Amino acid sequence: MLKKRKTIFTICLVSFLFFSNLLVGHSQIFADFKPNKLIQTNDGGLFYSNATIISDGHNGIFWNDDICASPKLVADNEGRIHAVWHDYTAGPWGTDIEIMYSIYTKKTGWTYPIVISDGYNGSYWNGGESYCPSLAVDDDGGVHVVWFDYSEGFWGGGWDDPEIMYVKFVPGYGWSNVTIISDMYDGSYWNHEQSKDPSLDIDNEGCIHVVWEDWTDGSWRKDDSDCEIMYVKYTPEIGWSNITIVSDGYKNSYWNSGRSIDPCLTIDKKGTIHVVWQDETTSSWGGGFEDSEIMYTQFNAQEGWLNATVISDGYGGIYWNNGKSRYPSLDTDTKGGIHVVWEDETMGPWGGGPGDLEIMYTQFNAQEGWSNVTIISDGYGGSYQNGGESGNPQIVLDEYDGVHVVWDDKSYGLDSEIVYCRLDDYLGWTYPLVVSDGYGGTYWNNGTSSYPTLTINNGKLYVAWSDNTFGPWRDNENDYEIMTSIIENSIESINQRIPGAFSLSSDADTPDEDGIFNLKWTKSEYAEEYSIHYEKNNTIEEYATGLLERTYTVIGLSNGNYTFHIKAHNQFGSTSSNKLNISINVPSSDNTTSDSDDTTDEDTTDDDINDGNGSISLGNWYLGFLSLAIIGISIITVYRQRK
Repeated sequence: MLKKRKTIFTICLVSFLFFSNLLVGHSQIFADFKPNKLIQTNDGGLFYSNATIISDGHNGIFWNDDICASPKLVADNEGRIHAVWHDYTAGPWGTDIEIMYSIYTKKTGWTYPIVISDGYNGSYWNGGESYCPSLAVDDDGGVHVVWFDYSEGFWGGGWDDPEIMYVKFVPGYGWSNVTIISDMYDGSYWNHEQSKDPSLDIDNEGCIHVVWEDWTDGSWRKDDSDCEIMYVKYTPEIGWSNITIVSDGYKNSYWNSGRSIDPCLTIDKKGTIHVVWQDETTSSWGGGFEDSEIMYTQFNAQEGWLNATVISDGYGGIYWNNGKSRYPSLDTDTKGGIHVVWEDETMGPWGGGPGDLEIMYTQFNAQEGWSNVTIISDGYGGSYQNGGESGNPQIVLDEYDGVHVVWDDKSYGLDSEIVYCRLDDYLGWTYPLVVSDGYGGTYWNNGTSSYPTLTINNGKLYVAWSDNTFGPWRDNENDYEIMTSIIENSIESINQRIPGAFSLSSDADTPDEDGIFNLKWTKSEYAEEYSIHYEKNNTIEEYATGLLERTYTVIGLSNGNYTFHIKAHNQFGSTSSNKLNISINVPSSDNTTSDSDDTTDEDTTDDDINDGNGSISLGNWYLGFLSLAIIGISIITVYRQRK
């Protein structure tokens, strides 16, 4: 009797080990299905410093008692920050408005402001108003500044004939005297109308490029309401060129009959010159004073100056922008893309109108052309809460092509504040952040913060603006100062990118009748690994995780309709591919098929058997049943022998 019991136990043990081996062996095929914890998105936090006064209070002495406005910042290769602005404060230079300059280094901080538009060699000759400077620095540390000036001289001048003036700083030599660059070419003074609002940049060869709005008569001017954008270039060893009209006269056709004003210029790494401006010329886009548009042109070595293009309206042939589009700013990325922002009165879901200006953005790339407009000052998360004026935007791109924008905004209390947001290819536009107030949770800035500017240095954003908030620096109600703040972690957090966009495809038949097919997907930039997911009967399942390769063979799923997608993962988050519908319909042995969309016991059993997460296939269940049958036969045989 004991011998028979040992025989039964041995048979059961052998059968159990055989059956377990089938399970373990088959599970190795699906080893990639082990659970993987997905890391949540984290785009980092921002830190901005408290405001610093740079136009007054040096060494505790508050001497600047009038309006400081229109600041501009630029960083050089040594990490120094250069600032210019126009200043109403009286001094040895007189009571007229002058251009002031200060420089920041990490070691010494901001220097005492100096006047650079007057006082060369101790001679104060500039008795007119000097406004709206623009600056750039060259690779040798030279500083170049332009502005428009009402000072009178042999060039004309006065209220009816302001000119564009230029000055430069050469390390080791100091500041130069002023040069008139909007008039007097080859000994002829021909420019006798207003030249205003210049913008300047320097190319890789040290050439200086300047644009401005100009009202001087010429073949390009239709009537007294028509002004154009003029351009001039300085080439080392040659000097300043004569002017070129860039807003009109393409192929000698003078079609631009409205005001072309407020230009902005930048030069990309290839030396292409990009210019945008506000234009009131009428055409299919509307136009006129109440419907000005943003126009764009460029100069490249192959084609010269291109014809002007409207970029604030007409996307897809639809002209919807019927409000004022003003004060554009632009920059370029490392791939040749162009990025432009401006303020706009056009009405829409965001509100709009003169009391609810918004900041609009568009971009250009060679594959798709100009994009449609995006509102970046309102509508975050689909909620339109910004009901005030958002204006005077400035844009800059970092070395990773992250887009950074600042503007002044009246939507954050009774006073206006400086607001910042950024764009990344994968993170999208961030929620606007006030950087002129609220440091450490203390809201002390109760004045007008306006006309911001920004630059980038060593991974930090430097922002400056004009401000009349009360403090020891404010002598009277007309005393505006230049304030600055530093934004940290913004560029770093953009560089910490979530995986990029990618696409999924398959070689599955329609329907797939063997249940075996490949999924293949393109590379997701910045991805560290991938996972496969599918949806069936309104339930999403994780099919495989921790994948490094971008091709995967699917096998062992039951009949039915599936929707697959891939997720790309890294430590900062995940990005999903497109969805792909695949129908599996493997014929059964009696040439009939099952409809997995009907929820039956059979279908549920199939799903339980073949859920794609390490379970065994139906064929191996047959082997299991065979083992059980052997056990049963053995028991019966032993029992009969006992009888």
